[in-house]
Amino acid sequence: ATLAYRFRNGNQVTFEAWEINVNKLLDDVMAYLRSNPRQLDWNKLNIQDIGYRLVEQRRSEYITGRVANWTLAVSPRPEHVDARITVQTPLDKAGAYLVTATMNNGNTTRILAWLNDTIIVRKQLDGKSLYYVADAVTGKPLADMPVELFVYRQAQIGRTNNFKTVTTQFTQKTDADGLAVVDRSKIPEDYNWQWLTLVRTPPQAGKNGRLAYTGFSHVWFGQHHDAEYNATKVFAITDRPVYRPLQKVQFKLWIAHAKYDQQDASPFAEKTF
Repeated sequence: ATLAYRFRNGNQVTFEAWEINVNKLLDDVMAYLRSNPRQLDWNKLNIQDIGYRLVEQRRSEYITGRVANWTLAVSPRPEHVDARITVQTPLDKAGAYLVTATMNNGNTTRILAWLNDTIIVRKQLDGKSLYYVADAVTGKPLADMPVELFVYRQAQIGRTNNFKTVTTQFTQKTDADGLAVVDRSKIPEDYNWQWLTLVRTPPQAGKNGRLAYTGFSHVWFGQHHDAEYNATKVFAITDRPVYRPLQKVQFKLWIAHAKYDQQDASPFAEKTF
């Protein structure tokens, strides 16, 4: 992993990297929602900004320990002008890291560094959601991977102003092409759910476990209409670009739907236009 570092005036900076237990953070968020809180605390749900928890809220329980530290000599620019350099880190294991940089006799700055070995891509289909799981380095699909889906929503209790938190969770495996399809049958009611999608495997002998997640996000099962795919296309051609008076004009037109991957059977065949 490489990091961009901007500084001025200093000539030596010390870096430290602390590994973050993202799995624990995700499990704590899901456990909090399962506890049926009446009023949701956004700070406990914000998994997109982990750095805020670690730095501003000082949530040290998610930091497992220091994994690297090193010192780098730097050359400042004259007249107090910012210098920008690329820092090569010793981090090569997939995961999340809190990296601090302390300038000698100067300030300390922090950043969250991610090294991803797994990716999740979601695409909306007609009444379904398609998930693609692949290796982040090679792009090759990952077969037989567990895709965990954790969903929640706030439901009103009767006609009162009180709410309860409803959750459900299920797992689906990817096929040989790294694909998993989720349809509305997995969710009993068509409400406005919030989805957390995870792909994670335990460590094995000599290999680290995989981890990727996306969410929380809205996932819906509405009808998907591709206007471009269902469009009617008309192509016309003439036998010459320019005509003089009284010359015969010869032309031909093709009328078809833009479904070029379908069989060559046009619904406009034998019709008059």
